[in-house]
Amino acid sequence: MKIVDGPFRLVKAVPYQSWTLVPNKNYDGHKSTLKKIVFDYESSNASEFAGLKTGAINVGYLDLSQYTARSELTSMGDTITPEYAFGYSDTQLNMFPGAKTAKIFDHLYVRQAMQMGIDEDAINKDIYHGYAPPTYGPIPTVPATQFLDPELSKPIYPYNPSKGLALMESHGWKMQNGILVKGSEKMKFVMLYVSGVQAGQDEAELMKQDWAAEGISVTLKPMPISTFITITSNPKQPNSWQMATGLGWDYNGPGYYPTGGELFGTGAPSGFGYSNSEEDKLIAATHQPYTSDTANLHAFWRYENFTAEHLPVLWNNNAATLIVNSANVHGVAKNYDGPDGNVDMQYWSLAK
Repeated sequence: MKIVDGPFRLVKAVPYQSWTLVPNKNYDGHKSTLKKIVFDYESSNASEFAGLKTGAINVGYLDLSQYTARSELTSMGDTITPEYAFGYSDTQLNMFPGAKTAKIFDHLYVRQAMQMGIDEDAINKDIYHGYAPPTYGPIPTVPATQFLDPELSKPIYPYNPSKGLALMESHGWKMQNGILVKGSEKMKFVMLYVSGVQAGQDEAELMKQDWAAEGISVTLKPMPISTFITITSNPKQPNSWQMATGLGWDYNGPGYYPTGGELFGTGAPSGFGYSNSEEDKLIAATHQPYTSDTANLHAFWRYENFTAEHLPVLWNNNAATLIVNSANVHGVAKNYDGPDGNVDMQYWSLAK
């Protein structure tokens, strides 16, 4: 027996090709007027853009690397709407126990220098056309929420490769053939990034270029998202990767309180080996009862500020998702909640 209590039910799934949904006749809420919705897999941003342009796809996404070609869609009547997730994007540093990179990345000054080598303003302007506001901690600056401490509306570690290099040199690192070296250790790494997204590749390449000015050599390695997650989330094989960029964390779901227990606490499944006793105490403090909402929020801000400053990951821009829908599909943007990640497709309608 199958029980489906949502507005749609799955009637067909072809692995790596498509999913087909039809309205659930037994749904008690608002019933969809659509006959079916088909989710097609697309191999790249280019193939999705081509589908949007020909009309083969009437609801999809525009990668920000294709933003300059947006008139090819809007001239046909398509609507493009930016939506921001309530979360953060990051560059992950492998600090899993047993990882050869852990003894380097465990040093806060190393993480600070690397953060100083990320030009979030340039990434926002030159790659994402102003749709990827900089983020300076675990809470994004956009969308606006009560959880962002006003102190974190500006960077703790502004882009400054010269200062980052000086910080490394003050701790005994020396430049040799363009790479920082200290004893047997070298600031030379392989960084994974998610393939198929041109803007993400452009961002990784810009970080690589800017880190080189600090004597940090990075070789880029693209891979599919499924492989990326499998490799970086496996602490039992700590030396299968060194750095990774292109994902992050969304605080999706109603009622989700955005503390870092499952992210940055010691032993957290998504912590990539980061561990700090003060971090653990501040996370625990956010789960204690307080006599007022103000006191509760201040406890959260103490956790947030420490986490932003201590860099369990390197903070990256929170890029918008550009939702595209054709002129004959109504209700898409109105019924898409970026911060929650909820899409109420039962309110979509198709014009004849």
